[in-house]
Amino acid sequence: MRLQDEPPRRGTLAGGKGSLSGRRLIAVAAMLAGGLLGAALVIHVRIVLPLVIALIVIVIVAATTRVLGRSDPPWARA
Repeated sequence: MRLQDEPPRRGTLAGGKGSLSGRRLIAVAAMLAGGLLGAALVIHVRIVLPLVIALIVIVIVAATTRVLGRSDPPWARA
């Protein structure tokens, strides 16, 4: 059987476990909250503060990805 033979079943009507609308709504709400917070900081404080916050988040995500993406991570050794 090839992967192209049968499409993935996601919805309950198609025989899947359910839709992913909850995850999607949480993602949209998080993006909306981040946009509103960033706009409020730009308007009421200074434009530098949201850029510094974004830089800190990017550095944390990059460092975490590097540590967890190793080929032989210490947490995977038993």
